[in-house]
Amino acid sequence: MLILIILILLKVFKYMINDKKVGKNMEKERKMRFLGVYQNLPLNERKNTIIVLETKEKDKIKKEPISWDIAFIEIKQETPIGEKILSKLIKLNLI
Repeated sequence: MLILIILILLKVFKYMINDKKVGKNMEKERKMRFLGVYQNLPLNERKNTIIVLETKEKDKIKKEPISWDIAFIEIKQETPIGEKILSKLIKLNLI
């Protein structure tokens, strides 16, 4: 009985590790999609606003315009804002 429980736990652990690898691959794929679009943009286009992020500060909601250049910096540095930007760009089918 104990051996059966150990085998089940090992399989569960194996799936958990594979899920993390899949998550990293998906993240890498999303970044590559962004970089593919970014690299093909004309330089002047990179300064234009592509999305507006809403952030909470105290009791107010602040809206911040994000350009392609800002998105590139945030995504490259793997910040939480970069993650939000990537998610929003994919949701809007911009990348």
